[in-house]
Amino acid sequence: MEDAVERNRRQNRNIVIGIGALLVALLALGHFTQDEAPSSSPTVWSAEPDEPCRAEGNTAEAKAAAQNWCGGGVFTTVNFSADENTAVGNFQLSRKAYRVWPEMKAKVLAQFGPVATRVADQAGVNVAFSFHSPDGEMVAGCVRRRSDNETVCR
Repeated sequence: MEDAVERNRRQNRNIVIGIGALLVALLALGHFTQDEAPSSSPTVWSAEPDEPCRAEGNTAEAKAAAQNWCGGGVFTTVNFSADENTAVGNFQLSRKAYRVWPEMKAKVLAQFGPVATRVADQAGVNVAFSFHSPDGEMVAGCVRRRSDNETVCR
């Protein structure tokens, strides 16, 4: 009985550590805002009103972190979740962000790759970030298994 209780405590601690590391890394990364929109299309970016954004998370902390990413009109859905093995962030691009996605993709992945690495190393969890078109099609992502030496972003 005591072994099961101790195992449960360790799992809960790992969940908290994983979520905490994910949130710290994401907050350190900062908001991805309209200031980072490509200069070649400032009128496309600023002329169109922002779409509403839905923040989701499997804990209150994860949902609060997701809400921080809803500003700036880049995403329409942000979802963070973590458990004892995995930390996941899903981002659905707004229509205006998706129009300039080809110009922004490399920069976004260059920012999220190191975050995935940091979370995997610090929390000892598998990490995945995925980016989706307004229609839900996955257009990019970063993955780092805790047993791997590198993060893969495509």
